[in-house]
Amino acid sequence: MSGQALETLPVQFKMLKESTDQMAKLLMQVRLFPPGHPSIALFLDKVYTSIRALMTDDTGISLKLVKNSLCLLNFEYDLQGSSDRNVHVLLSSLKRLSIGEIEFRPDLEKNELLAFMEIAASAVKGDKSFDFNSAWAKIRNINIRHESLDACRSEPENGIRHDRQMIPLESESTSKLSAESVIGQEVGNVLEKLEKIQSMEGRAARKMILGLVENEVANNTLILFLKSLRAYDDYTFAHSVNVSVISMAQARHIGWDEAQIGKIGLAAIMHDIGKIYVPRRIIKKTEKLTPSEWQAIKRHPVDGARLLKEEGVEEDICRVAYEHHMRYDLSGYPALENGMEVLEGSQIVRIADTYDALTTKRAYRRQISPYEAIKLMARTRGTEFHPGYFDMFLHMMGNIPIGSTLELKSGEKVLVVDINTDKGALPIVRVLSDADGQPVSEKIILDLNNPGAGAEGKGQYMIKSVENEPVRDVEVGKYLVPKV
Repeated sequence: MSGQALETLPVQFKMLKESTDQMAKLLMQVRLFPPGHPSIALFLDKVYTSIRALMTDDTGISLKLVKNSLCLLNFEYDLQGSSDRNVHVLLSSLKRLSIGEIEFRPDLEKNELLAFMEIAASAVKGDKSFDFNSAWAKIRNINIRHESLDACRSEPENGIRHDRQMIPLESESTSKLSAESVIGQEVGNVLEKLEKIQSMEGRAARKMILGLVENEVANNTLILFLKSLRAYDDYTFAHSVNVSVISMAQARHIGWDEAQIGKIGLAAIMHDIGKIYVPRRIIKKTEKLTPSEWQAIKRHPVDGARLLKEEGVEEDICRVAYEHHMRYDLSGYPALENGMEVLEGSQIVRIADTYDALTTKRAYRRQISPYEAIKLMARTRGTEFHPGYFDMFLHMMGNIPIGSTLELKSGEKVLVVDINTDKGALPIVRVLSDADGQPVSEKIILDLNNPGAGAEGKGQYMIKSVENEPVRDVEVGKYLVPKV
């Protein structure tokens, strides 16, 4: 329904649609995230407010489910006809619970509304372990009738009762949400807000990831995961995007085909999704973690794989979420099941994950330079990292890794932006400061293999040293994507 058409409809219908849409979004949050997650609290407030607004007197409101429509008085909202997949899931949950009518009484409380949505979410997920009786016991001001109605104006029966008999779930619509409109700007912000050198690479990375999401996902589940990860923690979201780009670059360098590269890109961007179950205070803690806090951190691969599996995500993507902290020697966490081997994709994502974590500033750990990170990681080649894939990663990064800061003998300080494998052993750099130590704001790019490079064209620049101090706010991933 267009915005113009909606504006011409009665206020009551618009309020019914708003309440239903918000309820559908709350249901999705409850399905995906643990109790107490901020996204649940946010949408619970919105749903509660919208339902209270529908209550025009002291008698509450009654919403009737008629075939595929939700009705209030004579107003009918066609849930099946909605373009929002969340609304389709809400419809499916009501049918699974065999609900024909929902009455919200004036004394409705938020905890009752949340308990009802937890019941609906568990019905959709088919969670046999969920304690329906305990959940229903929390509800006093929501009454349910289970007989289906034939028309919006059917009169309610006396004695509304709670009957928990389930009926089969109807097939859900596969209407596709545009990744561009939902998460594209967020991905673009990560890769472009830190842009200091070449904007082309940031745009290419954004386009690549958006293309993966739009091509691989027929619903908005992974997009919602990305949005929730973004809301949960800025670093974890940015880290996941960067690990995805680095992992795709590794796969391309190894020689994988485009389908394999796309799959590892999706797996990498989802690898840390389980961290939404870790309390924020632990994620952001600057002091040493307690044993119990460390155990909470170590659970995120298990929680991530479970969450992805419950939402029907492809098995290989689930396994990367589960395996990305497993070492090549099969130590690490969590324990690998007997007879299983770590996926090649998990080995690649582990290298990208470790490299990006080491070279990114965190509150609890010193950021190190790309050059130092490579040296540190090389110590555990063959134990922590797959030796073959690690060697390919080193080859891709070059003798002096992208993102390294160099001091030239002529006095300039420069940043490595390209390893220049086709033209020579020396990298392409951008000048950060001149020979007098003054910052250079304009974009000056030099190829150190070029004999004409140098002050006044007198000869090739010579590298004096590789700096150990990292440059802040440089995302390595943006320099590892194909030019567009």
